[in-house]
Amino acid sequence: MQRAKLISYSKGIAILGIMLYHLISCYLARHPIIAKGVSFGGAGVHVFILCSGFGLMYSNIRRPLNFIPFIRKRFLKVYVPYIVVVIIAFLLPNVYSGFNKTMALLSHIFLFKMFIPAYTATFGFQFWYISTIIQFYLFFTVLVMLFQKIGARNFFIMSCLISFSWAVLISLLGLTEVRVWNSFFLQYLWEFALGMVLAAEYAREGKLRLESMSMPKLIMVTLISFVIYSVLSLIGGFLKAFNDPFSLIAFGGICLILYRCNFLPGFVHFTSGISYEIYLLHVLIFKLYFEVFSLPFPLLLTALISVSTTYLLSWLYHLFILKISSAKKAPEKT
Repeated sequence: MQRAKLISYSKGIAILGIMLYHLISCYLARHPIIAKGVSFGGAGVHVFILCSGFGLMYSNIRRPLNFIPFIRKRFLKVYVPYIVVVIIAFLLPNVYSGFNKTMALLSHIFLFKMFIPAYTATFGFQFWYISTIIQFYLFFTVLVMLFQKIGARNFFIMSCLISFSWAVLISLLGLTEVRVWNSFFLQYLWEFALGMVLAAEYAREGKLRLESMSMPKLIMVTLISFVIYSVLSLIGGFLKAFNDPFSLIAFGGICLILYRCNFLPGFVHFTSGISYEIYLLHVLIFKLYFEVFSLPFPLLLTALISVSTTYLLSWLYHLFILKISSAKKAPEKT
């Protein structure tokens, strides 16, 4: 059985939203209102987390792995490509402007950056997500056991309660703006769990029921969620910690609408296939073009060149990773 096309498509739209958000808000927006408006693109990370839960659960259903083989596989597929990009950023001049560059590098290699705010965003502010997803990897085997023991419905309810409790806790402690707290995996557990539930449904029924939602209902739910998301974002403060559900529903709804409209399917699925590499590379490439190289071109032309370069290098990096992975799997010749 093939993986759900909707999940692949949503991942492609999500990384496009994230990339454009970083590009426009950091380098193209000339007014704070514009920067605030495009921040919705960052909501793609919620879809990314849902898709991660879906992908891991679906793979586990098809081929269950114990903890050690699972971590080894994730280490080679996720950690190694990430660390390579971090080392490249470390070696390039004028990329890092923080303090204690060597310690910042070590914080990525040994993963203690996820506990120290000063190192969380070093070498790329998007790397906070890597810490979160690695935390999910460490607990994934336990999550699967709970899923199998208490059932999909109870598992999802439990995950929602845990995430809500975590959001309440960091709000009471005044830590909603501190990345090591607001990006801890418990904050996003409900999204990851929803992905696991959808994966089980797809493996069982061969389809996702949400794909059959009527277009008027889909548009209405998406619009209402977007309005609530926008209001809570403008208010800010402690309410920000409770905005994730509306953010996910609104962005996910847009993904489903575009999917149902068959919007650029080939391009979006291609983007999905190299989405992790794009996530790793795009901030570094944007920084090089806009800040280090300072190209003497109009901003829009520089943006086009930087996005094109991101796609090219991400595709080449993806092919390189596939080649290395295939070489490791190949049997030794006698």
